[in-house]
Amino acid sequence: MQLQLQLQLQLQLQLQLQLQLQLQLQLPQYFIHAIQQKKALS
Repeated sequence: MQLQLQLQLQLQLQLQLQLQLQLQLQLPQYFIHAIQQKKALS
């Protein structure tokens, strides 16, 4: 039982880390895109 719990926790942590990494990678791109759009508008 404990092994299963540990594995589940590890999987959850890995998923959270992956999501955080994806967000960190996507956010700068989003900001750059928004800035480029503002420049194009003005």
